[in-house]
Amino acid sequence: MIDDFGVGYSSLGYLSKLPVDGVKLDRALIADIESSLAMQSMIRNITRMSHDLNLKVVAEGVETAYQCELIKKLGCDYIQGYYYSEPLEQDDFCNYLSHFNSQGAQ
Repeated sequence: MIDDFGVGYSSLGYLSKLPVDGVKLDRALIADIESSLAMQSMIRNITRMSHDLNLKVVAEGVETAYQCELIKKLGCDYIQGYYYSEPLEQDDFCNYLSHFNSQGAQ
């Protein structure tokens, strides 16, 4: 997985050269998604390109229901962020998961 894709030293060239199975879109890309059609277009196209290369796409830093809805529409495979939960220790995560599973997947 290439982390923080879209910022810093991450490069499109890495996608075809490194033995990775996915990219994680940096939260900086997600932060402006609600108000920027250009950012939505960028995420949509990064996602399409990644899928063409058989890579999964994780959107990190999703904090609102609207961001979550947009990310799903733009084709991201996985969503990570405070919208679902703050970072958890292993035991806390297991408890969270047990509670989530007891209510049924939504």
